[in-house]
Amino acid sequence: MEHFYRTVADNFPHELDLKQREALAEQQLIREYLDTNEGFFLEIGANDPYLNSQTYHLEQLGWKGILVEPIPELCNELSKERPSSIVLECACSEPGSPNTAEFKIAEQSGKSTLSSSFLDKRVKVKSTLTVDIRTVDSILSEHLQGSLSFVSVDVEGAQLEVFKGFTLQDWQPNLILLEDNLLDLDTHRLICSQGYELVKRTVFNNWYVPKHAPRPKTCKKEDAILKWKIRRVPFRKLRYNLRKLIGKGI
Repeated sequence: MEHFYRTVADNFPHELDLKQREALAEQQLIREYLDTNEGFFLEIGANDPYLNSQTYHLEQLGWKGILVEPIPELCNELSKERPSSIVLECACSEPGSPNTAEFKIAEQSGKSTLSSSFLDKRVKVKSTLTVDIRTVDSILSEHLQGSLSFVSVDVEGAQLEVFKGFTLQDWQPNLILLEDNLLDLDTHRLICSQGYELVKRTVFNNWYVPKHAPRPKTCKKEDAILKWKIRRVPFRKLRYNLRKLIGKGI
């Protein structure tokens, strides 16, 4: 079987939207790699209970986990619709950060962020909210049940600060899925310095697994694209900065 997500997306012809087909393909590949009907997950930047959720499909199998989301309305929806998960209304950052921070809520909630530098002129910020700040380590110390199998991080440009507060050697998740537009390699290097390696990329997400762990299946085309994206990081950052100046984003 081809394990390139764009090929796997063809398995979902009933879904007319290409992005949703690719998201379903990504979820299928995650389930295949984790290969278990139970486990514990952590999703940072959970947003909607169902739409584009990286963990709802696992919860349907019997998984349990933690959903971290700073926007109160979305937290209420998560608590209502995902009662088997632990829902925390906060954002994550590095040790030594203030206990609260200003969080920019965008009209398109998935673009909301702690990182002002990540916003561009196309993103309409409708409000600013003071949110509680915690480290991932503190959250897991309090709420982890058993071992940590899967982590999803989607924080719109604040990922480096999140991973500065996440001691991977202590928790050893089997798979980390990180939304990363690859404008720099700082977060990538930090994760790799803690015994993980980048093995796959689907949609906007990097897959990291522990070194010497089984690797997810890929294909030559996918591997070549991943290497090309890593090599082009300096050019992507330059292009992004130029596009920001004229009111366009990534």
